[in-house]
Amino acid sequence: MPRQIRVSTEYSGVYFVKLANQDQSFFIRYKRNGKSVEEKAGRSNQGWNAEKAYQLRTERMSGTSAAGNELQSNSDLLSQQDWTFSKIFSEYLRLRNKLKGRANDIYRFKNYLEKEFANITPSCVTQDDIERFKHNLQNRELKPATIRHVLELLRRLANFAAKNNLCSGLSFKIQMPKVENYKTEELTNAQLQKLMQVLEEESDIQVSNLVRLALYTGMRRGELFNLNWGDIDFYNKTITVKSDKKGDQPTIPLNEMAEKVLVEHAHTENGSKFVFPGRGGKKRTECKRPLLRIRKKAGLPDDFRILQGLRHVYASMLVSSGKVDLETLQSLLTQKSPLMTQRYAHLLDESQTNSENIIADGENNLSNATEEENYVSETVNAELLAEEVLETDCTVEDLDTEHLEEEPLIDSIRETTFAEPLEKENHETDIPEEQELTEFVQVAEQEVGLHENVFSKSHEAE
Repeated sequence: MPRQIRVSTEYSGVYFVKLANQDQSFFIRYKRNGKSVEEKAGRSNQGWNAEKAYQLRTERMSGTSAAGNELQSNSDLLSQQDWTFSKIFSEYLRLRNKLKGRANDIYRFKNYLEKEFANITPSCVTQDDIERFKHNLQNRELKPATIRHVLELLRRLANFAAKNNLCSGLSFKIQMPKVENYKTEELTNAQLQKLMQVLEEESDIQVSNLVRLALYTGMRRGELFNLNWGDIDFYNKTITVKSDKKGDQPTIPLNEMAEKVLVEHAHTENGSKFVFPGRGGKKRTECKRPLLRIRKKAGLPDDFRILQGLRHVYASMLVSSGKVDLETLQSLLTQKSPLMTQRYAHLLDESQTNSENIIADGENNLSNATEEENYVSETVNAELLAEEVLETDCTVEDLDTEHLEEEPLIDSIRETTFAEPLEKENHETDIPEEQELTEFVQVAEQEVGLHENVFSKSHEAE
């Protein structure tokens, strides 16, 4: 079939196509509510010509007549003018009532978008409006990441309205501010010990164990919330990691400290399948208040995000031990890109140039915990955690012949992993005598030696 050639006319938005019988079929083009519309007017043998087609186009654009193939009536089209951002947001929440981050969207709309955009439609917003809005947000000394989140919500609402045929979207692309938001959070040895003390005193066992598991496994917040009892293989010592994103479900080692937390963790909330369930045994969606309470009691910095921060602490401890390379760390953190893991490269360099015995360093770190900011990766904690993460990756045969027989002998390792912080002499607390400190270090050295003996795949005799 020969290709039909469109021929323009002297009338704007009107063209015709020559048919095989030499007849002419007239078409019109116009925009309505920001959308391009193409419509057939009629054939010349039906009395149509370019002038008549142009008259029809004018009527369509003014709304005085509606096309027969249009899905919406004139009243529907006119109602599009009522789709303000406030109304769009209400519809957005109604249709996406299970949306992740719903609470954040509500907060950002109420606090930032509502005043500026609540009563206008997306088609009325100009690029100058957006630039002026960004400038106002910057004057409020908001972080670049916050400004980006607010603008992303505005763009999302406009796209939602256009996609669902509520009204036309924005007529331009919003230029998003660049954000360098990669943050590696660390804790000193004293801070970590204080946090562990607060967790021991915490009345909410669910949250305290959630925090412990974040430190001992480096799992993400969403992965901890998604964790089911069926994801934990106590026999093979593995945890299947499930995130909110679709894709692979990798496994990570179940080290001794993490296993102890899970074994002692109570199955609550009506037999929920979730390890850390929310209300009614359903999936947990938030634990902001108890985490803020724990952070305050432990005296941690206000900008320290406990669950995210402890993931970084976990990674720093492993790399600083000198026994975990970046490739292994990437696997343990279930990171798809090695670029994210590179943030810990400087710790690996430090561990390679500073190869002193970590247990010996631990004695000095413990005695000066409240006086110096010695990072936790230089203490016995890092050594024990690194040993346990690495040595957990053993075969079933190794577990049957070694771990299952010797497990009662290493229970004390779990109890001495985190020592209580030693206070200065001018504090009104009991200070361990020098002899007691020496004994503690000796016990720690013996237990690490026992730990290596139990889990060593070579099973060498002492």
